[in-house]
Amino acid sequence: MFDSNRILLVDSDKAFRRMVGKLIRRHHPAVSVSEARGREDAMQQIKRHRPGLIVTEIDLRGRRSLDLLQNIQAVHPEGVIAVLTSFDLPEYREAATQSGAQYFISKSAPSGPAILEMVANELAPPNPPTR
Repeated sequence: MFDSNRILLVDSDKAFRRMVGKLIRRHHPAVSVSEARGREDAMQQIKRHRPGLIVTEIDLRGRRSLDLLQNIQAVHPEGVIAVLTSFDLPEYREAATQSGAQYFISKSAPSGPAILEMVANELAPPNPPTR
């Protein structure tokens, strides 16, 4: 089971995590946003809290973390993975998608609206059955 109202932000840049968390909380106050600074912390929180949305950077402290995406998929396949990165290159986008990411958002573009749209899409209640 997973918590669709829980978001985990994984980024080694504390200021960036705080900024994204504040943006999400301002527009979605009922959402629980937690933070992880690295891979080990992220995996512990994912196993413990089962967040519905995991937003991670590809580059965590100078190490490419595409294997983190694969590890998340292995232990929490129902979670939605979003990559929010400065490495907006086609090869990274493709590798992230192949590693399990459903979203790829560039930090170099104005990413606030894209982040909010992604969160709104993932928090949207399922469509009621039609009669």
